Amino acid sequence: MSTQTVVTESHDLEREDKVRVGTSIREIMIRLWPYFMRRKLAFFGSIAAVFVGAGAARLAVVVFGLAIDKGILKNDRDVVAMAAIAYLLLQVGGTFVEYIEQVIFGRLGNRILFDLRSELVRHVQDLPISYFDKNPSGRIVTRLTNDVVSLGEVFTQGLIQVFAALVSMAAIVTAMFAISWKLTFATLIIAPPIIYIVKKLSDRVLEALRASKGKLAAINAFVAENVGGMRVLQLYGRVGKNNARFQKLSGEYRQDMMNQVMAYALLWPLVSLFNGVSVAVALYYGGRLTLDGSISTGAMVAFLLHTRAFIDPLHLILEKYQVLQNSLSGAERVFTLQDEKPESDSQEPTTLEITEAQATRLKGEVEFRDVSFRYRPELPYAIENINLSIKPGQSVAFVGRTGSGKSTSIALMQRLYDVTSGMIFIDGKPISEYPRKNLRSRIGVVQQDTFMFRGTVAQNIGLGDPKVSREKTLRAAAGARLSEFLRSHANG
Repeated sequence: MSTQTVVTESHDLEREDKVRVGTSIREIMIRLWPYFMRRKLAFFGSIAAVFVGAGAARLAVVVFGLAIDKGILKNDRDVVAMAAIAYLLLQVGGTFVEYIEQVIFGRLGNRILFDLRSELVRHVQDLPISYFDKNPSGRIVTRLTNDVVSLGEVFTQGLIQVFAALVSMAAIVTAMFAISWKLTFATLIIAPPIIYIVKKLSDRVLEALRASKGKLAAINAFVAENVGGMRVLQLYGRVGKNNARFQKLSGEYRQDMMNQVMAYALLWPLVSLFNGVSVAVALYYGGRLTLDGSISTGAMVAFLLHTRAFIDPLHLILEKYQVLQNSLSGAERVFTLQDEKPESDSQEPTTLEITEAQATRLKGEVEFRDVSFRYRPELPYAIENINLSIKPGQSVAFVGRTGSGKSTSIALMQRLYDVTSGMIFIDGKPISEYPRKNLRSRIGVVQQDTFMFRGTVAQNIGLGDPKVSREKTLRAAAGARLSEFLRSHANG
C-alpha cells in the first residue's frame, strides 16, 4: 500500500458510503416478518399480554372510582373493602402479565437478532470480492456490529415498550370517552399541535442520526485502514496529516451527536407542558361537570387518574423514540448490506459439476483468449488482450512491475472476478461453466501475505475443512518444518 493510497482513500470513505434512506418502522416489520413467523406462539402471546395488561390497568382505575361513588360517599364499608381487594388483585395480575410480556418479547427480540446476524454474516461471506474492494473492512464491521445492534434495539428495548405504550394510550382514551366525551375533547385539544411539533423534532433527530452513522462508519474505516498501514504512515511521515484528518472526522461526528441532543432535549419540556395543561383543563372543566351533576365524583377522580396516566406512556414513547430513530438509521445500513447481490453461478447458462472422479482426470490445460479486465468501468484496464496457453505440467512464471496484472490474472483463473471481455478455458471448456466453489477447490494458491485466522496452527493449515485429516495436516506442516511443533501440541 502506498502513502497516496492511505491518504486518498481516507478522504473517500464517507463519499463512497452509499446507503438507502427512507426506511420506516413499517418496512422494518415487513422485512423482519418472516423472522417473527418462525416463532408465532411467542409473538402472538406477547401481543395478547400487552392487551391484557392495558385492560387490567384501566379496570383498576374504574374500581377506584366505584369505590368512591358506591362505597365512600354512601358510607358502605363492605363495598370499600371489596373494591380494595379487587384493586389489589388487578395490580398484582397486571404486574405479573407485564413481567411475562417483558420476558417473552425480550427472548423473541434476541432470537430474531441472532437469526439476523447469523444470516447477515453468511450473506457477507457470499458477496463477490469486488464488494470488498469498494468497501473498507471497518465499514463492513460497523454494519455487522453497531448497525445490527441498533436494529436489534427495536425488539430488545424499543418496540415492546412503544407498542405497549400505544395500546395503553388507546385504552386510556377509550376509558376517558366512556366517562365524558366532552371532557375528553377539552382535555386533549392541545394534543395535535404537540404531535406536530414532536414530528418536526423527530425528523431533525433522524437526519442527525443518519449523518452520525455515516461519520461513525467513516471513522471505523479510517482507523482500520490506518492501523493496517501504520508502517507506511510512519515511514513516509504521514502521521500528522492523518491525525488531522481523524480530528476532522471526529469533530463532525461530535457535532452530529450534539444536534441530536439539542433536538431531543426539547421533547421533554413539551411533554411536561402538555401534562400540566391537560390536568388543569380536566380539573377545571371536570369540576364544573361534577358540580352540575353531569358526572359523579368517583368518575371525576377516575378521569383525573386516566389523564395523569396518559402522560406516562407518552413519556415512554418519547424516551424510546431516540432508540427507534437510531434503529431506523441502523436498519438503512443493514438493509443496504442485505440487498447486495451475492456471488452466484445462477446467471451462467450452464454449470459443470466437478466430481472427485472427474477432478482426477483433469489435465490442467489453461488458455487465455483475448482476455481483458478492469476492476471498475471508470478505471483503466488491469490487463488487456492477453493471449497465452499453459500446457499440463508446464511451469510458468509471470514477471512484471507492480500493477502489471500478475495477481489479477491468478484472480481471474479463480473466478474471484469475471473477465470484462474474452474468455479463459480450462481443458478446453470455458471457465464460466465451472461452479466457483468447485473450481477454487482445485486451484492451490500461496498468498504473498500470510493471514492467520483465530484458532490453532493446525486449523489454519486445514482452513477448517473436516476432510483434512491430522495426517494430511502433519505432512503439509513438514514442508514448513512445523511437524514437530504440531506433534507436541494435542490440538495443534
